[in-house]
Amino acid sequence: MGDTGLQAERTVLAWRRSQVALLLVACLAWRGEMPVVAGMAVLLALLGRARERGVYRRGLGMLRREQGHAAAWSVPLCTLGVAGLVLGVWLRRSF
Repeated sequence: MGDTGLQAERTVLAWRRSQVALLLVACLAWRGEMPVVAGMAVLLALLGRARERGVYRRGLGMLRREQGHAAAWSVPLCTLGVAGLVLGVWLRRSF
């Protein structure tokens, strides 16, 4: 019995957890009077949400064909976004 697509579903759930975490960061940044950081966090969460369906379809297709190519730019792009959030908070607290 082959994989029924649970790996693709786990990937989507991981992206959703990241989106919830980013929305939490946005709420905390808004409360801390850092609207730029809050806006960046909301933007990252919305971008993740927009990509979520494509990630699921591609992952499921790769599993069915038993071959695939990872979208290598998604993770570094998300990492740069989170690094930007950290830098924004750090700069806000420094001055």
